[in-house]
Amino acid sequence: MSAPAASRGTSPLVVQCLVFLCFAMPLGVFPSAWPEARSMFDQSAAALGTLATAYGIGRLSTSASASLLLARVSVRSVTVALCLALALVDVGLAVSRSFALALVGIALIGLASGGLDSLGSRYQAVIRDVRRSGLMFGSYGVGATLGPLVVAVSSWTVGFAAAAGVATVAALAAARPGVEWPEGMADPPRRQRVGVAPVSFDRRGVALSLALAGTVVALEANTGNWMATYFEDFRGSSGQAAALAVSGFWAGVTLGRLLLGSVRVSAAWILTRAPVAVVVGYAVVALVPRTVAMVGLVGVGALLGVLFPTVTATTVDRAGAAAAGRVSGWQLFAANLTATTVIAGVGIGVSHWGEGVPMVALVGLAVVAVPLCWRGAVRVPPDEPALGPVPPPA
Repeated sequence: MSAPAASRGTSPLVVQCLVFLCFAMPLGVFPSAWPEARSMFDQSAAALGTLATAYGIGRLSTSASASLLLARVSVRSVTVALCLALALVDVGLAVSRSFALALVGIALIGLASGGLDSLGSRYQAVIRDVRRSGLMFGSYGVGATLGPLVVAVSSWTVGFAAAAGVATVAALAAARPGVEWPEGMADPPRRQRVGVAPVSFDRRGVALSLALAGTVVALEANTGNWMATYFEDFRGSSGQAAALAVSGFWAGVTLGRLLLGSVRVSAAWILTRAPVAVVVGYAVVALVPRTVAMVGLVGVGALLGVLFPTVTATTVDRAGAAAAGRVSGWQLFAANLTATTVIAGVGIGVSHWGEGVPMVALVGLAVVAVPLCWRGAVRVPPDEPALGPVPPPA
């Protein structure tokens, strides 16, 4: 093997892409499989909200854990451990038929995913390379697309078994001794806090950043979690078609993010146009015939896919350069908190008013996103590209 080939084979970027793929995959499996699998657990459609809330609480608990983890163990060790734990839990979910154990398992997946996501965010902040960050976000989209796709042609059991296999591959890749992690990951700095001037914050800018991240991610998460139930139980589609629709949505998200790096438009242009198009997209999905709506969901995914990277890349414009790194971590926490809260609320709504509630909630949330994005666009220089510099680490 040539030296360049060996270098490519041990790249931490390859590891991070596999990691993002492996923790996204079960997130695509359980919501898409639930309309068919819930009979195995003797549960209602609304119980999906309980599962998604358990996942969200788990992920929220570890969404800012990178510094704590890296201060105690190496990035290689913690990544391998979390990926193996994820694989074991996936296997448990594949074979268990207890709803209580399923709740515990989904919460554990959230815990592992939050830790891996936090480590990935640290890696993005250390490398400060938009192209590589885009590949990682794109890999997450691939995992979220594969989960429903496997479910569409198989079942809950096969979906989680496949997710376990991918997590195992990610663990083996991370375990390779030749992986050369960047300095900020391999040996986290012991910073001296004495004598360091406190960082000043633009409070309105920070609040806007948190609201933007929370709203955009809540739209993505709720679409991914509830659309299979909406299409199968409210619009009368088959379980296979509903799962394919969700897979198409995540494929759209992935496509939008991958195309964003090659489209020469400004961040302000995206923040003013894309959210309006998202509102129209959800309204179209709600009103057109079922088959057209399922295809239209791919377009909604592509539109949503460009929003979160743009919100992340423009953090510095809202919070200031000195605080951008720290605020980017807060955005991740706010995103998980908002998504979990809205998912739980939709679950309550489904139990009271039926399976049409998810679409009403998504349209309402999209409407809220419009003025938030417009306000965010005001703070962005008109000539700033859609994918600007990644904020420095806090």
